[in-house]
Amino acid sequence: MHRRPNVVLILVSVAAVVGLLSIVPLVTPVARAAFTGTNGLIAFVRSASGNSEIYTMKADGTSQTNISDDGATDDMPVWSPDGTKIAFTSNRAGNFEIYVMNANGSGLTRLTNSPAIDWQPAWSADGTKIAFTRDGPGEQAIYTVPAAGGTPTLLLDGAHSPAYSPDGTRLAYVDMEADDASGEVYVLTLSSMGKQQITWNSLADEDPEWSPDGTMVAVSRFDTAGEGLVNMEVWVVEANGYLETKLAGPEAMYPAWSPDQTKIAYSGYDGANWDIYVTGSSPGGTPTRFTTAAGVDGEPNWQPAPPPTTLGDEGLIAFTSTRDGNAEIYIMNPNGTAATRLTNDPAMDDFAAISPDGTEVAFTSWRDGDAEIYIVDASGADPTLTKVTDNTAYDAEPTWSSDGAALMYVSDRGGSEQLWFTTLDDSAVFGPYGPGGIVSDFSPDWSDLGVVYVNDQDGDNELYTFIPDRTAEVPLTANSVSDYGPAWAPEPPDATFHNVMFVRGVSGGGDLYQIAMTAIPEPGDPVPTAYQVTNTTAWEFSPTWRGDSTWIAFSRAQPGDFASAEIWLRPMEGEQQYQLTDTAGANYNPHWGPCTVDADGYCDLALPPGPEKHARTITLDLHKHLWAEGRVTCPDPVAGCTDDVKVKIQRKVQGGWENVRSTFTDDEGWYLKELPDVPGTYRAVAKLVKVGGEVCAKAMSNAVLHEH
Repeated sequence: MHRRPNVVLILVSVAAVVGLLSIVPLVTPVARAAFTGTNGLIAFVRSASGNSEIYTMKADGTSQTNISDDGATDDMPVWSPDGTKIAFTSNRAGNFEIYVMNANGSGLTRLTNSPAIDWQPAWSADGTKIAFTRDGPGEQAIYTVPAAGGTPTLLLDGAHSPAYSPDGTRLAYVDMEADDASGEVYVLTLSSMGKQQITWNSLADEDPEWSPDGTMVAVSRFDTAGEGLVNMEVWVVEANGYLETKLAGPEAMYPAWSPDQTKIAYSGYDGANWDIYVTGSSPGGTPTRFTTAAGVDGEPNWQPAPPPTTLGDEGLIAFTSTRDGNAEIYIMNPNGTAATRLTNDPAMDDFAAISPDGTEVAFTSWRDGDAEIYIVDASGADPTLTKVTDNTAYDAEPTWSSDGAALMYVSDRGGSEQLWFTTLDDSAVFGPYGPGGIVSDFSPDWSDLGVVYVNDQDGDNELYTFIPDRTAEVPLTANSVSDYGPAWAPEPPDATFHNVMFVRGVSGGGDLYQIAMTAIPEPGDPVPTAYQVTNTTAWEFSPTWRGDSTWIAFSRAQPGDFASAEIWLRPMEGEQQYQLTDTAGANYNPHWGPCTVDADGYCDLALPPGPEKHARTITLDLHKHLWAEGRVTCPDPVAGCTDDVKVKIQRKVQGGWENVRSTFTDDEGWYLKELPDVPGTYRAVAKLVKVGGEVCAKAMSNAVLHEH
């Protein structure tokens, strides 16, 4: 026997139960903007005065906004996988149907038109279709409909409450077997249509919600008494059905996971009102109440991480690729996913540079017959180009001022390649800078420390910099080999060292080197020592730093074979190297946009290939030479610099990291044998210390994911 839920009861069940820097003119630096984190908005339903509307609020409960604003009942909001749209059910046309709207409530599209009740929408993992429950005379079934509109198709008869797994291979749903009058949760393998029951009890289990990693399912569990619901609780069940744990209750239902899997939002009753609460995804946490408005707040659903073309915690990487047959500008996540083409022109586009606020990309294009500088929106949503330079000269290789108000670039408009810059608000042009004559200046990188660039005045390429507030140039390298492609490391407030990464080698080959300076040299000072970072048979070039200087991305090609270039990633602490691109065309010249940093000065999240799974330990080795500014340990394993240094163990939480344990190093570095017995992502951090006159700057372990 199949029990058909009372649709009106479920829709309103909650209510029923409760009745420039160095060059003149200077460009003044400004503070870096803050960027969206990994947990997006929370959509929820507010029922008041006989009307149900869909609201959104920030992940801290603020900025509650009505986005549906219609006199009908709007219910069951569900975010699309890319976080840009919301599917929901509404009776605004007289009958409950499935609709889709943009995240701000605009762009309403009706997807179904049936005399039956269509409700409980669920997006497929790829965002191309929506599963929903159809309730009609003699029928309860799960259908799917294309998200762009089309004809619904029957997927599963005698079932309701669909929920796609994050990888799209499975579907959780609710069904009642003949010998069980209560709802139980099942998992359907879509490729074989084989099903597995994962809950067994005499109560009703509803509203299955997959955890972001696909290992667990949260459910509402309650008893039924006539038309009411009794003893409502939120439980978390392993997706294989082997283990289940009560998370919230009594009087709690409609669970929704946060995208980072550290929290669950739900609707809870305090004896007087139903409101949205948020608690940790492990038992024992203290819930936080997010809403207090009159009426009933329920059915929360958490927006996935920001879309790939929205700047996130670790920034985005802009780069050049010939994968479509000619050189175009692309942008991608720092794990190599979601590559998005920003330009589309038969001419060559190259030398991408992301603005300090992450919203724009400057680049060089030959689309009007010679090299000019353009700017395009970094999200890919607006292909409109802004032309910065317009003359018959070669204008290329742009770099931004720290406040985003100006672009410096290489131009031969004065007879040889020299450095020029343009202020963007008034298009004023300044330059040239450099010795001029037959000498070329190129590859500039502009920071508050000055401009580092390449000059060939001594017969081979060397690195130079302008001293802040002066026009004198100072050499940073001096050797018989070509040095090129310099990149300043981002500067945290407590930086101990100023770092430049560059390439040393010959045409068609080279390795990455680094200069770590406690101060920018003055004229006549010795040339700083350069340290070799990579040593391979491959050609490694065009390095770029992550916003906290703990990782670098770079291009790697076979010697003399530029067409084989791909973009790689490596941490400054450790020897791991990860390939980000793998296409038929070359991928090169990456530029890493700004990231969101936490209180310790690090980007919020671990980079690909992701945290170690099931890790029980963290290793932080202070003997390793971390050549990023502010993160340089002792050049030699001096006991006074590694012995008895305080280390904090931190766990990832919403909005940052929390300290959970402190310990101290010994003269072998430091090794934690056991993590706290709470699942989560952990890291170890040693802050700036000075011991015996030696300076040991910040060091941070790789993040590990502890699931035991």
